[in-house]
Amino acid sequence: MSAHGKNRLMEAVRKVVLLQQVPDAEMLADSSAFQRFGLSGGSLSFLPDIVAFSKHHNTLFFIHADPSAAIDKPRFQELERWSSAATCHVAVVAAFASRRAYATSAVELPAKTYIWFADEPKHFLFISGSPQASAEFLSARFAAK
Repeated sequence: MSAHGKNRLMEAVRKVVLLQQVPDAEMLADSSAFQRFGLSGGSLSFLPDIVAFSKHHNTLFFIHADPSAAIDKPRFQELERWSSAATCHVAVVAAFASRRAYATSAVELPAKTYIWFADEPKHFLFISGSPQASAEFLSARFAAK
């Protein structure tokens, strides 16, 4: 994906998809913002393009908007390790311009990853990786607030 295409996708995610999926999302811009979630330390170069917090869902969203360099298993594991002390839920999201862009990308995303599509901002996919993960996802998604 070109730099221009990535910038357009990031803008679509911030202005359209994020607002549809997580209307109360607050964009986090610097490392000091993570301290309120019990997270800190070192270089944060492994963080994805967009990080947002939803108070309603008590969730940090790590949103990666560069399908040409998608979140692979080692990077996902690094995010999981770093965020394991978080005082809130954590969701890893891969954003694509469309389902077609996802299908043609040949990207293998790790289990427990959400997929958002810029051209379908109200819809998402969840890669569970196992029946147990699917059950955990569904129970967390539909748990009483």
